[in-house]
Amino acid sequence: MNKALILYVLIGISVSSVRSSSPPANTVRDSTVDAFVRLRSYVQSLPALTHKIPPLLAQDGNLTVNLSYNPAQILYVDEVTQAVAVSSFIVLSWQDDTLRWNPHDFEGIDKVILKPDDIWTPLIYLLNSADSTEDVVRLPDPDTIELYANGNLLAFLAQKIVSSCFFDVTFFPFDEQNCSLMFQPLGSGARIAMQTVSFNLPLLELFSTHSSWTITDTSQSVVIWENELQRGTNVVKVTLAIKRRSTFFVINIITPIIVTSLMTLLVFWIPPASGEKITFLVTMFVSTTVFLNLVSNMMPRSFSSLPRFNLFLAILVSENLLTFLATSLVLRCYRAEQTEEKARRDREKYRPSDSRALMAGGSVPQSRRSSERRKLDSEGVATLSDPLTPSPTPHDVSEDGNLSVGSRVSLVPNLVATNRSWSSKRLDKIFFFVFLCITLALYCLLFM
Repeated sequence: MNKALILYVLIGISVSSVRSSSPPANTVRDSTVDAFVRLRSYVQSLPALTHKIPPLLAQDGNLTVNLSYNPAQILYVDEVTQAVAVSSFIVLSWQDDTLRWNPHDFEGIDKVILKPDDIWTPLIYLLNSADSTEDVVRLPDPDTIELYANGNLLAFLAQKIVSSCFFDVTFFPFDEQNCSLMFQPLGSGARIAMQTVSFNLPLLELFSTHSSWTITDTSQSVVIWENELQRGTNVVKVTLAIKRRSTFFVINIITPIIVTSLMTLLVFWIPPASGEKITFLVTMFVSTTVFLNLVSNMMPRSFSSLPRFNLFLAILVSENLLTFLATSLVLRCYRAEQTEEKARRDREKYRPSDSRALMAGGSVPQSRRSSERRKLDSEGVATLSDPLTPSPTPHDVSEDGNLSVGSRVSLVPNLVATNRSWSSKRLDKIFFFVFLCITLALYCLLFM
């Protein structure tokens, strides 16, 4: 019992001694605030802030400004005016040795926040601006400036950048564009040098993406002008690689066009006797025309090179016209076949006297044969031999090569013209495969 009491007394004495040795929290907080106030007063009293002296005047006339460009999201893309607007986050950093301090003198504080009006900041210009009023646009003052104990300054700027961009829509809607942003400081050359630095801010993952375009890559480089006026001037070139989202165009434009073009080829599988070939073609042509009228509102209005998709649509319309001509030729051939078939049936209806004369080995009178020939000519049936000359079969010919008496002679005329090598069915098949090859070639032109 005595041992336990002695142990509790010792613990109480140690705790009280610790409490008495450690300063109160309010005292620590007050000392930190006092140190911050003293640091602010010290920084504000420096000549670089009181007179906004540029660092290059105190650093042998040389100053290096680092620029980091971080895109957040694409706001809009105007293909007519060749412009792209991007919500951007720009970080500028430079060194000023006159703004150093020792953090141990100010309770370990190594950073203060300054207003843009309190200190000199570099003037950065966008050289290839797409602003309708100015060709060169000056970026606004930074939102905040961070000053560190080693004299390093960081300026943060959130700005909508509207830049001109050359669009090559040859492979629309599967095109990718490279847009360049050119940044240059005022009074550059031998006094202010631009460099690039990357902060790798994951802004693209935090902001919403554009419905039609997406940023695939961002690169930064330093370009040195070699012209007479700005020889040796450093310019930061930022290249944005943007890609068009093609899913919408594939589902709503390309797929219906492919289905429509393939359905047009079905006209060669419709029998000519149905009388629906031309009706089917007219229906498909009207549907294609109405659809292309809607597609024209989605196509880019301005382009330096002809897009393959526009060429595909032009060839598709021409293919529809050729399909009309091919179908008309098939129907004309089918009409000729029907006329010949009707003439053949009419010739089979001989008079009984003519039939008996032929069976007896005689012949039809010359006047009758002449009148029948004139009738065939008037109907437009081409005959390569005498249509009324009966065609004997091998059983009707004797061993000496003469017709046997009483032999059965075929009464069907010997019409060479009826055995056409280019029938309507054969033409339908040929035209189907020809236009199918043309259509497949168009698809390869569009997607390859």
